[in-house]
Amino acid sequence: PPPPQPFTNVGVNPNVFGLLDGVNTVFTTGVVVQRARVYLNGLLMTLNLDCSFYGDTVVFAANRVPQPSDTILILGFL
Repeated sequence: PPPPQPFTNVGVNPNVFGLLDGVNTVFTTGVVVQRARVYLNGLLMTLNLDCSFYGDTVVFAANRVPQPSDTILILGFL
């Protein structure tokens, strides 16, 4: 099979959907990926500790809830 193709949503939360209100923990990319790296304000989140990733959905842990001024970046592989 071909190698995974990179998918990046570079910039201030482009193509990351979800209410950035300091309460919501669930965000989606609209693109199903096989693997992902999730960054919050430039810091790499530890999967299954800081957040979980399921296909096209990121769920942040209660101690990592994104705040209104935060930036979420997802580097995924299709």
